[in-house]
Amino acid sequence: MGTYRKRFNEKARAGHMARLKELKRVRNKQFHRDDVEEEQTDKHEASEDDTNSLILKPMTEKEKKEKKRKLEELFTPKESKVSRQKKKRLDKFIEHQLKREEKKTLINKLQDYKIDTSLLTSSKNLGHGRQTKKEEFAEALDLEKQGRTNDKVKEILYEQHITKSWDDDHPNNSSEMSSSDNEEVDDDFEDKFGDISGGKTSSFIDYRPAKLGGQGGFGFGFSNVKVVNKKADGVTVPKKKYNWRQRVEQQERKQMDKEEEQDFETSSEDEEINEEDNEENGVEQDSYDTNTSASESESDNNEETEEHAEMKDKNDIAEEFKNWANQSIKMMEGRDVDLATPTLSTEYKPIIREEDLEDGLPTSNVHVDESSNRKAFYVNVNRSDRIQATRMQLPAYSEEHNIMEAIHHNDVVIICGETGSGKTTQVPQFLYESGFGNENSSDYPGMIGITQPRRVAAVSMANRVSNELGDQGNYVSYQIRFDSTTKDDTKVKFMTDGVLLREMMEDFKLTKYSSIIIDEAHERNINTDILIGMLSRCVRLRAKENVEDPENNKKLKLIIMSATLRVSDFSENNSLFATPPPVVNVAARQFPVSIHFNRRTPFNYTDEAFRKACKIHRKLPPGAILIFLTGQQEITQMVKKLRKEFPFKNKNSNVTNHISKVKIDSRNADIEAEDIDFSVKVVDEEQFKKEIGSEEDGSDTDSGNEEGEEEGFEETLEEGQTENDPLYVLPLYSLLPTNEQMKVFENPPAGSRLCVVATNVAETSLTIPGVRYVVDCGRSKERKYNPENGVQSFEIDWVSKASAGQRSGRAGRTGPGHCYRLYSSAVFERDFDQFSKPEILRTPIENVVLQMKSMAIHNIINFPFPTPPERTALASAVELLRYLGALDDKEMITSDGRRMSLFPLSARFSKMLLTSNEHDCLPYVVSIVSALSVGDPFISETELGISDRPKRIQNPEDEGNDDMEEDEMSQERKTKLRTKFHKSRQQFDKLDKYSDIFRTLSVVCAYDYIKKPNKISFTSSNFLRLKLMDEIVKLRKQLMYIIKSNISEENIAVSVTDKDLLVPVPTEIQIKLLKQMVCSGFPDRVAIRADILFPEDAKITNRTNIINIPYIPVLTKKLPEIEECFSYIHPTSILTNSGEIPPRYLVFSSLHQNNNGKTRMKALCDIKSTALANIARKGSLLTYSKPLSGNGLKAINISPNERYCYVVPRFGSTVDSDIKIGWDLNPIPVHQKKESGKWIVTKFITNKNYRVMEQKQKD
Repeated sequence: MGTYRKRFNEKARAGHMARLKELKRVRNKQFHRDDVEEEQTDKHEASEDDTNSLILKPMTEKEKKEKKRKLEELFTPKESKVSRQKKKRLDKFIEHQLKREEKKTLINKLQDYKIDTSLLTSSKNLGHGRQTKKEEFAEALDLEKQGRTNDKVKEILYEQHITKSWDDDHPNNSSEMSSSDNEEVDDDFEDKFGDISGGKTSSFIDYRPAKLGGQGGFGFGFSNVKVVNKKADGVTVPKKKYNWRQRVEQQERKQMDKEEEQDFETSSEDEEINEEDNEENGVEQDSYDTNTSASESESDNNEETEEHAEMKDKNDIAEEFKNWANQSIKMMEGRDVDLATPTLSTEYKPIIREEDLEDGLPTSNVHVDESSNRKAFYVNVNRSDRIQATRMQLPAYSEEHNIMEAIHHNDVVIICGETGSGKTTQVPQFLYESGFGNENSSDYPGMIGITQPRRVAAVSMANRVSNELGDQGNYVSYQIRFDSTTKDDTKVKFMTDGVLLREMMEDFKLTKYSSIIIDEAHERNINTDILIGMLSRCVRLRAKENVEDPENNKKLKLIIMSATLRVSDFSENNSLFATPPPVVNVAARQFPVSIHFNRRTPFNYTDEAFRKACKIHRKLPPGAILIFLTGQQEITQMVKKLRKEFPFKNKNSNVTNHISKVKIDSRNADIEAEDIDFSVKVVDEEQFKKEIGSEEDGSDTDSGNEEGEEEGFEETLEEGQTENDPLYVLPLYSLLPTNEQMKVFENPPAGSRLCVVATNVAETSLTIPGVRYVVDCGRSKERKYNPENGVQSFEIDWVSKASAGQRSGRAGRTGPGHCYRLYSSAVFERDFDQFSKPEILRTPIENVVLQMKSMAIHNIINFPFPTPPERTALASAVELLRYLGALDDKEMITSDGRRMSLFPLSARFSKMLLTSNEHDCLPYVVSIVSALSVGDPFISETELGISDRPKRIQNPEDEGNDDMEEDEMSQERKTKLRTKFHKSRQQFDKLDKYSDIFRTLSVVCAYDYIKKPNKISFTSSNFLRLKLMDEIVKLRKQLMYIIKSNISEENIAVSVTDKDLLVPVPTEIQIKLLKQMVCSGFPDRVAIRADILFPEDAKITNRTNIINIPYIPVLTKKLPEIEECFSYIHPTSILTNSGEIPPRYLVFSSLHQNNNGKTRMKALCDIKSTALANIARKGSLLTYSKPLSGNGLKAINISPNERYCYVVPRFGSTVDSDIKIGWDLNPIPVHQKKESGKWIVTKFITNKNYRVMEQKQKD
């Protein structure tokens, strides 16, 4: 065992601590003088075994020596000799052990120490000074019960009185007492309260200071206290004082008619006022028993008067005493000097720490207008209890205060809440109840406007809000482009965003409205983005006018509501809102939803959706099924299949299987993406599987063999259900009539399950009740745009992850649900974007500009877009529209531009279709546009592997080689195939030898005459793509319907069949017109042969190959080396086989640069000079020279402001421009008018008309 060694300087430190302890004990003696004697007496009385003794006796010296001796025997080593140093260490160790055991013994005794916790006092009473008499008395009673009585306790509890006899002290007055009533009363009082004669035996203790005549002790001096003595018959009668409790009791007795109890009591009972206050301040007033000797022989009136005077006098006395007592306390404590707050010589800046301000509570970023003086106004709405209970369950209802506070204090507010939170239905009601839309409101008398991106949502939400507003529901209406229920007294109006845009064109300030709600802003369609940009300016304008004239101009409130938290494009866009608007989050009530992915992503998702729906209906408990598909055609087919699979057994049932087919006039209704079957994307199953790639699912089984292994089918049917129960199937898409759409909100027939097959209109716009099962195909029809070829289409593609989450959430509105996704999790993570792109980025920018120009929005470049396109792209779009004639020189929209804006196509194709209603050219132009949109239907030589020419055999001796024989056979097959290929091409080149587009037109028109069984052989024998040909036919039908509904007189009654597509061979006039119609869509894509403009730089000889003949596109920037501006004909063009010099002017669709660095043109057709001038005259690409004179030409003046003349048109850049390419066309006769001092060309005339007018001038 090791030896103990003390720390360095421990002895000195121990001595110092002992001195400090002794000093502390001496200092504390002054605070415990009363306890010193008790401690000394208790030391001797405490027994050895008493663990509660105040002092525990230490060991005696004898005991210490005995203990030390035992330890020495125990630890002394056995060897005889011990060194001195070792001996010293052993002694220290033994001393240390003795102290340790002594401490241990002391601790053990302290553990047995017992204490009475009832005597402990709460820490909240610390600093209250001395105990009150009540507390002292209670403590003394407790001590007496415990048997711990001492002199102090007895002094508190008991007071000794000497009983005196009245007869002994007043022997002469005994006879007088019996004859006086007043003296009898005194006897009664004395019997009750004792003697108050002030003898030596009085219990009164005078605690005043000795210098003031008291006995000494604590208290105040009473030398200056005013003493009031009331004498009655020569006897001094002290007065009793009322305290507040006695006054309350007296008042209660008066109310309960108990005043008779006071008949025998004196009226002076107020001696106890301020007793408790004086005790708390350490003041002990005189306490002695009082006797009453007042006479009650006076009348009642005199007594009341006397009591009133006494009360007034007592109040004065109490107030005077209180002031004196407070002043005395201040003097004793040194507080009688007036204190003044010291002033700092330097400026004080408080230190604010961010960590001190953070309390962990959620902070609100809602701006509060401190200067607001808004008057309270509300509208009382009477609702049924059922509706009110339903509203209270919605999450938006609990946020009413936050929402309305944000709206009242801010002009623009953003509300984020998932679908189903109730924001669409509740926020309009909040506004209505706050006075918005009420003519009596001083701040917001205008209507409440709510916009929806879809017609079905506007109608259904209007009906829902009208129902919930109870007795105010008749003030709610809706307006869509082909239906309206608005009235003069409408106060809440639901509408599509297109309707509000048209209203802003007539009234930009929207003076009829006090608030506008933009709902479903997360969908980001073009109308919504444009509307938000215009409203941001309208809100600022209305606010500015309100500051100038508050009475006549009211503010406009803008509320933007989104189902996702992706609102940074609105809240952080300084060009849109200079001050970021507050964002109010509304939590959605969401039950858990189990999400089940497919192991494999099927190509035919409609069949997979049908199989999944059937399995849900046969195996799972009750609950509505919601199936998401992409368009009307898919929905119609799915509804028919499901109704056939699970029919209603009762044929007399009111359930009809008829599906309404509705065609909407595009001039009277908004065309939505899912309504248009305009797709140019053709994907077969092999290509789909290639795009999907590998899916890590761990199984190679197809979906049809996974019946028993699929997730989400663990539940079973409930009692009363069978596998063959009828299925109540309903379609839901935007073109469906309103009465058909409203059926989804009704209860299904008894014994059946509801199944809704819908587009993404049911994703966010509507909430269908009772849905527990969602089947999500993961696709939707969206607008697409290919900037390379300028083709716009509506394609079926994957939705975003946010949209998929919205769809799955539909199953968790009324209870726990399931979502079955018809795609794998690998595809979801890899191919799904987090959010969908705004539609403005998926649309040709020229279409956006044209639509905004049709809305009278002129300054497009500086328009505050939520997601702004590139400024250069906007400028280029404006220029293109000027070339197409959609905008004039002042960038104002023309009549052609307004008609072009109605087509859901790119501006180029819209222009072509607009000019096609002449000479029965419409079906030909539709075929051309369809082919340009879908793509080239021809299979090229390179794809067939026949582009290489056969090689000649250099060594005839090698002919016997087997490989050479195989090569010869393959070359032979290639030769035959090449011959067949060229023959096929030649039969389609007969319409025009200079135009590639007519070869495509011939194939498309010929395909319509082929019967369906022979179409496969026709496409294979003519080297065509079957899928693309079928897609072109579908697109032609859709375009024919769009064209006829916009420009024909038939309007809504139009219909398109396969027979309408059959057209004869076009005539020569039609071919010439078709070339101009094609060129009208591509006026800025015309090229001139380079040798005409630059004969020295582009020389053409007889040996020059056609594909090496250069062309220069119009408006090409001039470069120092003109060869860098050249473009060449594509090798696959029909012109390469013409055998002659190509035309002067060519119209092309696009430019491509090959690996050799040469730019190739995809030529469409040729164009003549006069035809080109006729096409470009409505645009900005054509300018005119002065009238020609000489060589028999002169201007013919019809009037001072009108003339006929010959001019030279210039196509492209002007003559004085050295930056871009332009050229002169052939002179043409024109009709000119003088406007504002400038001659304007109004129309072209023929040479014959010019000669006739010239002859009239001569005659």
